[in-house]
Amino acid sequence: MLTEPEDKLLEHLLKKDEKELFDLLHALHAERMLEFQIYSSREQWFWVPWTTFLAGALLAVTKDEPIICIGVPVVTMLTALLLAWLRLPGLKASYDALNARHKWVVAITEKVADDKALILPLGFRSRLLRQKLGDEPTRILDDIHEKGFKYPRKVMLWTIVIWGLLILLGCLSWKF
Repeated sequence: MLTEPEDKLLEHLLKKDEKELFDLLHALHAERMLEFQIYSSREQWFWVPWTTFLAGALLAVTKDEPIICIGVPVVTMLTALLLAWLRLPGLKASYDALNARHKWVVAITEKVADDKALILPLGFRSRLLRQKLGDEPTRILDDIHEKGFKYPRKVMLWTIVIWGLLILLGCLSWKF
């Protein structure tokens, strides 16, 4: 989870007293909340036009004219793919920033001694999974964190699948 330089930094941080670690974790939580708000805003301004394009494609599939029932879904798919392509770098930047803060919160709260009671509730121990693969060191995974952000990262695939089915439906409903 942490690189070698990060491990050294973690060792240095864990030597601090409980109050300093508590303040650091609160700062990480505050940064994480701010980054989550930025991510949510970016995601909201992505899904609003995307679902509008989807609604247009769904409406077009119900029409009898082939230019509309096939053409409109093709145009809206291309527009939705362009939108996804343009918005994904921003979503990825916010997701990476969230991961960086999350990684440090998990690392600090996992390594901190159990006697530092103020710090333990600031971590995610109850939902962490430990995974060991062969001779590798045990990896700590937060599956809930990972699953919470998977749909926006796979939007290109979902766009192709959903619109592909709509285009197929338009082709099948058109009377040759």
